[in-house]
Amino acid sequence: MVLSMTEMQDILKDALFYPANDKTSHVYIRNGGLVTGTWVELNDGISASKGAIVPGRAEIGMLESRLVIDERFEDIESNYETFVQRMAYPHYEGLAQQMADAITVGTLAGGYQFNSIEAHIASSSQTDQFGQNMCHTYGGTGSDLSSILAIDWGPDSVYCVYPEGKAFAGVEKVERGRNEQATGKNSSTMYGYICDFKWYSGLVIADDRCLRRICNIETTGSSNNLLDSSTHGYVNPIIDGLSSMKNMGRNAKLYMNRTIWSQLWKSAKDRANVNHYVQNPWQSPEYTFDGHLVRFTESLLNTESAVS
Repeated sequence: MVLSMTEMQDILKDALFYPANDKTSHVYIRNGGLVTGTWVELNDGISASKGAIVPGRAEIGMLESRLVIDERFEDIESNYETFVQRMAYPHYEGLAQQMADAITVGTLAGGYQFNSIEAHIASSSQTDQFGQNMCHTYGGTGSDLSSILAIDWGPDSVYCVYPEGKAFAGVEKVERGRNEQATGKNSSTMYGYICDFKWYSGLVIADDRCLRRICNIETTGSSNNLLDSSTHGYVNPIIDGLSSMKNMGRNAKLYMNRTIWSQLWKSAKDRANVNHYVQNPWQSPEYTFDGHLVRFTESLLNTESAVS
């Protein structure tokens, strides 16, 4: 089950999950700037530094699905318990995909949700609390674009939370029992096995310096993508994004979909390109860009609109 949930969603493998300090939200603090000290002499005091701490609140989204199996399957299936487990598999996989979508590209349209990373970085001119650009762009236009996310996960930077008092994070299975009354597809009453699946989680971005978006990457054509050297220097926006992060992004991971990874790989094997290397791309299960792990998420789409 765990493999099915994260096979093409490395972002769920890497995300740190902590218990929230409330049931439906999490209150956190973030620094609005570095604290400045005062040079003093002996027998001299200092005044309290102006607070650079800014409070914030992250909502916890509630994602649920329901499995209903007609009790007639109990009569016609040779191994009913195995059949039920097979029918539950898509719920684990589907909720994991939706949670990854919510973290990367989700919006607050309907339901009890939380803002995603891309919703947090929706402007090319956006800066962090220290004035560094959070968005670095290629020159793509239209609605056939994609992004790369650089994330430095950490307890005081970027992390996920689950409700206070819950024992664990992830999909929770709640069996309602057999021979339960349910509504069939023709809106009439039927009886069967009912099971609910739940995942309550939120996203906390406590330090903007630990997050970057490299966007407006063309997914089709030959220009304004990771292969184009005429105006964008292959992968220069990725380097600019990483170098503008906290500690030069030394612990950041790069998340992209398979289309962008294909561009990155093709750029890596070009002998004329010396901007980055791929460590043992033919044998190693993990790929790196100048020491930064390259990770996958199918939630980053090839149909993004240009960020302006």
